[in-house]
Amino acid sequence: MSTPDFFLVQEPYIRNCRIEGLPRQWTSWLSGNGKADIISLPSCVSPIFLTSGENTVITKIPNRDKHITLISVYSFPATTLEEMIKELDEALSKLQDENVIIGDDINADCVCWGYRTNNNRGYQVENFIAQKNLQLLNSSGAEPTFQRHNAEGWPDLTLASNPTLANMCDWEVMEYHSFNDHNFIKIIIKSETHIMSYLRFKTKFGGHKKFYNHFSGKIHKLLKIIHNADTIKDLDTATEKIQLEILDYCLHSYKIRKIPTTPNISWWNQSLEIMKKELNALSRRVKKSTGETREHYQKVYSRKRAICKKEILHAKRSAWKKLCSKASSPYGAPYISEKPANPPSVIFNILGNPLTGNAKAFAGKILQQLYPEAAENKLIFHLSFIF
Repeated sequence: MSTPDFFLVQEPYIRNCRIEGLPRQWTSWLSGNGKADIISLPSCVSPIFLTSGENTVITKIPNRDKHITLISVYSFPATTLEEMIKELDEALSKLQDENVIIGDDINADCVCWGYRTNNNRGYQVENFIAQKNLQLLNSSGAEPTFQRHNAEGWPDLTLASNPTLANMCDWEVMEYHSFNDHNFIKIIIKSETHIMSYLRFKTKFGGHKKFYNHFSGKIHKLLKIIHNADTIKDLDTATEKIQLEILDYCLHSYKIRKIPTTPNISWWNQSLEIMKKELNALSRRVKKSTGETREHYQKVYSRKRAICKKEILHAKRSAWKKLCSKASSPYGAPYISEKPANPPSVIFNILGNPLTGNAKAFAGKILQQLYPEAAENKLIFHLSFIF
């Protein structure tokens, strides 16, 4: 499977307000209920987070010609659709005449996207699609997007905001194993998209005085250009001039941040790849079989799947252990990679998260944790400094 640029996710596993298991370099935005999510992989693309509601999350991809907006939606099967439809309706009203891709798990049955019958939720969603002139990308006769050994369905929908965008999209249910009841859906936008990317500068380590000294001499000239702007075109030209001037002086004052890249998975090995292919082959055989033969292959598939999942978790966890055990320096690669998530200041949280106190009080608490017997004797110590 080729590396995607974005993931539209529903029902992820959340821990501490973050999707569990994501690489630290990936960026994600969650909805209010934590059931809809958009994940952006590190690349030259600079996505813009717009907003998130209780059931929706919206992100925009800047494009030189026309922006592309991504919306991830989830609706609980036991709740009504009115709140979700209201949120989506308000979002689409604000994004008129824009290219919008909607990925949703609405749990609605309708003949239009594969089910044999319609239910009330299906009628509501079908009416909303017709009212907003949305284009359904789900292809007729496609594989189920939701599969269990005793059930299957098509609850996952992909919608486009206009026919032009829909004609540029390829939609496919993938055979790639997901260790989930839902299958991966691949969407490819076939167009020459001119993505706008922005340079990022290191502003934390100084350079502000140099920028001020260079830019202050241009302020009066730029203000004059703004005052002389009489039309919208003149104002656009003035805005572009200001942006280019700021960029030029930033290049002379600050260092450029490196663009993060998607790291390779070091723990994935050949045996796991073979097991993955075996699972895909067994999954295809289960679909083609019937009766007792299907039940037999389903049991084999379930057993192999459990073994594969166990091996993947073991490989992932042991990789970090091997990396730490091979490190020659305690402040080497393992420390550098783990420090952003667990900085040394975490020790104060371990000590009860004290909100007040000075350095001496903190030192006393640390000594109490390290040497409880000495702390009980209430040893008095004095700090001396030589200048």
